Amino acid sequence: MKDAIETEKCGELTIKIFYDQDCSNPREDEHRSFLGKILYGKRSRYILGDEAVEAEEIDRIIKDTKTYIHLPVYAYIHSGVRLSTGPFGCPWDSGMSGIIYVERAEAEKEFGKLTEKNLAQVLMCLEGEVEEYSSYLEGQCYGFVIENKHGIHLDSCWGFIGDIKYCLEEARSLAKVHNKPLKGKKLNVCPDEKCGGVLQWKRAALVAYDISPKGVVSKERIKTKLQMQDRQILECIKCHKTNETDHELSKVADKLKFEAKKAS
Repeated sequence: MKDAIETEKCGELTIKIFYDQDCSNPREDEHRSFLGKILYGKRSRYILGDEAVEAEEIDRIIKDTKTYIHLPVYAYIHSGVRLSTGPFGCPWDSGMSGIIYVERAEAEKEFGKLTEKNLAQVLMCLEGEVEEYSSYLEGQCYGFVIENKHGIHLDSCWGFIGDIKYCLEEARSLAKVHNKPLKGKKLNVCPDEKCGGVLQWKRAALVAYDISPKGVVSKERIKTKLQMQDRQILECIKCHKTNETDHELSKVADKLKFEAKKAS
């Protein structure tokens, strides 16, 4: 793993932000659905959208305003690729690469009757999809690791695309759970007195879910439409019992989550 690009102390824990070198193309994520489809010219040497088509097909959709809603997509290619729904300033390394479009009927299913306000939301959503894909192409993909004071890995999450602040905010939120001071009984010790091992949170699975209510769209919500959530279990590092297999450990996990919720 390469060096962290950003490090932050959170109590006794350390948050490290890294570039996600293995981030998958968001447009190919089977867990996600997109309003628009990005078309680009077949003559391009680069992959600049969802599908490469002939210029005639792009022109046909642009002209058929009764059936489709579209925005132009511009590409700036110079030591990398950037996309935008507005033109770039450089006339030599940039130009219109294609469009992002949606059928009006599909847009109405999502937003209702296409009033001026709802149409603006549709266009904002299309713009947000191009912005996210551009961030992916530019390598603005991040992940975080949370370590204790001994440098031991406690948790991590990857696949954040766009502004690095979303990755950092999620890391801070998760660090609070690990960092919460324990009161009364030592909840960080295995409830089995014969064991006495230390308990730690362990990532059990990664679940993708859509947090955008139907018909409610904003720029902030578009960028965080898909969040990755860790389903975590509490495990004893000595006897390897977890709160999913041991009743006493389950009660400890519930207490820890309650304490963390009060602190947030």
